[in-house]
Amino acid sequence: MRCQGVIRFEMPEDTLPRDHRARLIWQILQTLELSGFIAQAKAVHGQAGRDVLSPAMLLTLWLYAISVGIGSAREIARRAKSDDAFRWIVGNQDVGHATLSAFRVGHGTALEKLMTDVLGVLLHKGLLSLERVAQDGTRVRASASAPSFRREATLLECREQAALHVKAVLADPDPEATEGERQARIAAALDYQRRVEAAIGTIQTLREEGKEEPRASTTDAEARVMKMPDGGFRPGYNIRARYGGLGARRSEDDRGPSRHQQRQRHGEHHADARGHQGAHGSATKPAPRGRRPREALVRRSGDPCQRRGHHGDSKARTVRDNASES
Repeated sequence: MRCQGVIRFEMPEDTLPRDHRARLIWQILQTLELSGFIAQAKAVHGQAGRDVLSPAMLLTLWLYAISVGIGSAREIARRAKSDDAFRWIVGNQDVGHATLSAFRVGHGTALEKLMTDVLGVLLHKGLLSLERVAQDGTRVRASASAPSFRREATLLECREQAALHVKAVLADPDPEATEGERQARIAAALDYQRRVEAAIGTIQTLREEGKEEPRASTTDAEARVMKMPDGGFRPGYNIRARYGGLGARRSEDDRGPSRHQQRQRHGEHHADARGHQGAHGSATKPAPRGRRPREALVRRSGDPCQRRGHHGDSKARTVRDNASES
């Protein structure tokens, strides 16, 4: 019987019960303002271009997937071809994992505004209270080494050396190198110069926050040396989960959500904020597939600061200074 051909007649609208969760999410999204998700669309009515996928459909896909414990764009794309609920949401359209990922990453501002509006409505209706808010966090390893952290005096020297290095690479190309190799060396030199400038900016920000003798990484300016679960100090981030979603904190203070952000969004602040220190585990942030880490690119093109012997502060000084700060 399985080898016989069968012609099926199916109405996608009838594949889900009337009280299904996917239908509820879809109906709620139909009442919300979603124009921010198509503000950057280049193809509009009356102009040439490809149709834009419905933001309500993509939002329903993500929200329904999260509600059933799925957070992978690839898994959502697979379910859209086999699961009745996901098939009902997409209709007869083909939605790939790249489209789903780009939608989630490329509309951060619109997503934040949407969630803020939803929280505002819940607060206005009295269905939600911010008297008590809880959050949790975890330390995530950064792709930066301890020697990449330098103080301002060293970074200023690195700025001068990086500028000279860029001029040297542009003015005296290697005659034996191919065009691709020359472009890679130029890009690496410019990238290192940009990261040095970002580290100097981080130093200024930390000084404004009251940090004494702050240091910043020339590999990742957003990384901070913090205490990990095993008791050691290593570069990383503090990722916290709170009522408004996910946020990354670069300091070790994880006491509660930002009162300024909450007051700015909802006009009130919580009376009781309960947080967790977030030292349950750590994970290494790997380099993207097919790409060398930034430090490897700098070494290949020649880190001017390392060539002059500026290897950052010693590991012992790093541990001692951070122990005193904590």
